[in-house]
Amino acid sequence: MLHVLVGSAEDEKDYPLPSSPHEVLRWRVPKNAKTGDSVLMYLPSTGLTARGLVDSQPQKEGGYYNADLAGIVRLAKPVPFATVLQNHPDWKWLKKPMSYTTIDGAMEKRLDAILDKYQR
Repeated sequence: MLHVLVGSAEDEKDYPLPSSPHEVLRWRVPKNAKTGDSVLMYLPSTGLTARGLVDSQPQKEGGYYNADLAGIVRLAKPVPFATVLQNHPDWKWLKKPMSYTTIDGAMEKRLDAILDKYQR
């Protein structure tokens, strides 16, 4: 299961992505996220930016569910939103990516293939 987590311009400024995969970052996640689930960070200014793992059970904090993320590794080349949209035209979330989404199965594999190809 892969959770695509969306950050805002404020998140980028106030909660920069860790520079080491050993650092932990607290971030908004779906309430059904589980420890060990994969995450992909989407930042509007750069696109799909980093991968990591959910490292704690989600807890309700201020109306949202948050969890610790660990093992965060920046992608060598962030993948622009337009590239994902071009390669995933049927993915409804891409029409309005204002919050997180969870994907699995064929859609997750297809997104992984796009990310891997873009990194070459």
